[in-house]
Amino acid sequence: MPTWRRGQLRCDCNISVSTGTQPELGAKVEIKNMNSISGVRRALALRSGASNRSAGAREMLVQETRRWDDDAGQTFVMRTKEMAHDYRYLS
Repeated sequence: MPTWRRGQLRCDCNISVSTGTQPELGAKVEIKNMNSISGVRRALALRSGASNRSAGAREMLVQETRRWDDDAGQTFVMRTKEMAHDYRYLS
C-alpha cells in the first residue's frame, strides 16, 4: 500500500503596475515565501493595492524583493534592487 505524503507549496510572485496614462509597467516587486493559494491571493492583493496607490500618486516605485508573512498578512522588505542585472536572471 502506498504511503501518501502531504504536499507543500512554495511560491514567489512578481507584480508591476502601470498608470492608465503610461503603457509601460513600473518597477517590479517580487514577493517570496508564500505557501498557500490564499497567501498568494492576499499578498498580491496587498501589494497591487500599494503599488497602484503609489503609481497614482506619481511616487517613484523601487524594484525590490519582499518577504510574505502569512500570520501578519503583511510583506516586509528583504532587499532592493537598482538594476535588473542585480537579480541575476538566467536566459
